[in-house]
Amino acid sequence: MLMLMTLLACGEKEDTADTAPVQSDWEKADEVLATSCGFSSCHGGGAGQLTLSADDPAINHAALVNVASDVVEGAILVVPGDSSSSYLVQKLNGAEGIEGTEMPPNQMMEAERIALVTAWIDAGAEGP
Repeated sequence: MLMLMTLLACGEKEDTADTAPVQSDWEKADEVLATSCGFSSCHGGGAGQLTLSADDPAINHAALVNVASDVVEGAILVVPGDSSSSYLVQKLNGAEGIEGTEMPPNQMMEAERIALVTAWIDAGAEGP
């Protein structure tokens, strides 16, 4: 019996599942925001009194979460756990009642990219 158990144990394979780190909701959202909004001619340059960084996720998180809009009185850019009340999502979707146009200007962001930002907010808007 001991020999059978030893043979069975030798036949067990080590778990070789991919152990690469999984991107957090924040990392996914920041990647969308940094690449779509954080360049110098837009919020990398402080457009609309909002400055985002293409290189520093901590700056982006601090600039968005629980921060009042400088443009629309009473609006909060990111309301943790509530994407529908978050002005950022309203701007990305071009919702009625936003100031100016949807963001980014000239071409609406792809739905999949907006979904990443929305998922991060609905999951609590945790940061770096």
